[in-house]
Amino acid sequence: MNKKFHYHVIYISSSKEQLLADFMKRHLEEGHGTAFVPRMEYYRRGDKAVKIREMFKGYVFVYSTLNIRELHFLIRRYRRELDAGLRELALRERATGDPTYPYREYKTADTDLGTGSSCKGIDVPAKDGDEIGSLYKSPESLVKGSNASEDKDIPVSSEESKEGLYELSDITAEEERFLDTLREGDGLLGMSSGYRDGTQIVVMEGPLKDYEDCIDCVDAHNRKAFLAFMLNGRQAQAGFNCRPKTDWFPEQ
Repeated sequence: MNKKFHYHVIYISSSKEQLLADFMKRHLEEGHGTAFVPRMEYYRRGDKAVKIREMFKGYVFVYSTLNIRELHFLIRRYRRELDAGLRELALRERATGDPTYPYREYKTADTDLGTGSSCKGIDVPAKDGDEIGSLYKSPESLVKGSNASEDKDIPVSSEESKEGLYELSDITAEEERFLDTLREGDGLLGMSSGYRDGTQIVVMEGPLKDYEDCIDCVDAHNRKAFLAFMLNGRQAQAGFNCRPKTDWFPEQ
C-alpha cells in the first residue's frame, strides 16, 4: 500500500537550516521523502544584481511519507550525529565570525515569520546536555500534530511553541503545488521575467509561468511578484523582472 506524502516544517535557529535539511535527506529512506530550505532569487537594487535569500528564515520543509510522530523518532534516533554537526557549525562560526560558513554562499534576509494558523506541531524533547535541545522549546512536552488521531498517546502541551516540528495542515491545492515547485528545484525558486499588458501580467520566462493566473500584484521597482495565496501564513512571492513589452516583441 502506497503511503501518502505530507509536508512538514521544522523551525530551527537561523544559520542552521541547511545543516538540518542535509541531515534529513541522509536519513529519510529512499523513496520516503526529502528536505529543502525554501530560497528565492531576487534583485538587490543596492548591488544591481540578482541575489539569493531565504523565503522563510529558520524553516526547513520536509516532504515525507512519515507522519509527525515517525519524524520525531527519526530525529531522536540520530540525535548524536545532528549534535556533532551543530557543534562543528558553532566552532566554525566562532572561528570565522560567519554563521553561514560553510553551508551556504548567500546572505540571510530579514524575513522572519511565525508558524501561522495552518501549522500544528510536536516539540522534540531533549535530555539535559543535548545540543539539539537548543533547537526546540518546551522540551518536557509534546504538542499534538494534525494527525492526532494516529497519535492518541501524545500528551497535549498547554502552550504551543514556535520552535519544533510541525505538519502543514489544511493547505490549498495551489499552496501544495507551489511547495512542489520548490521541492523539485531543491528549494530554489529562480527569477522570472515578463511584461504588463494592461492589467494582465504575462510571464515569458521562469517558474512563474506556471502561476501566471495566480499573480496578485507586481512590485516593478523592487522586481517582485506577489501571488494570490498564502504559504505558511505569509503571502507567497517570487522574484519577477517586469520589462517593457517592446523588449519581448521589438517588431510590433
